Amino acid sequence: PKPPTTSSSRAKRSLIAAEKAEFLDGDAAHWELQVASGKAERLRADAVRRGEPSAVLEEEARRTREEAAAYGEALAGRRLEAGQRSGRAAAWDEVHERNAARLLALCIANGGVYVKLGQHAAQLDYLLPPQYTRTLHQLFEHNRASSYEDVSRVIEEELGAPPEALFGSFERAPIAS
Repeated sequence: PKPPTTSSSRAKRSLIAAEKAEFLDGDAAHWELQVASGKAERLRADAVRRGEPSAVLEEEARRTREEAAAYGEALAGRRLEAGQRSGRAAAWDEVHERNAARLLALCIANGGVYVKLGQHAAQLDYLLPPQYTRTLHQLFEHNRASSYEDVSRVIEEELGAPPEALFGSFERAPIAS
């Protein structure tokens, strides 16, 4: 048997179902705009390759690109608002916080290129949730410097001479990561 439902929980489920349908419709519309933008860009690029640049094709490519981008941004905004209303955003915040901590631990444990990749990810605030960029920002302070002897040995192996013979000056202490 189904558990009893209150009118409040039914209303919330109806709201979520309506939002989901709106987003699916929005996704389809956004997809169509992206396809139209791609076609306009291909037509423009083909004309340029043929040596026949066209202001009309340039304008159409720009217009469709901007229209698809604006629609996508509006759709993302509506999704964020819906997530705030439904409480899903708070659940995602917890997931992002937990996984950002896991990623930080992985980067530190593996060192080297993992630290560099984590530092890069920390700067992607326009792309990643703030929990990741805030947490991974610690990697800028968590660097082990290679010894001068190790650096000098690699330079000599790779370039055939010690740093002092190859460069006008060479700092023994690292000044940046």
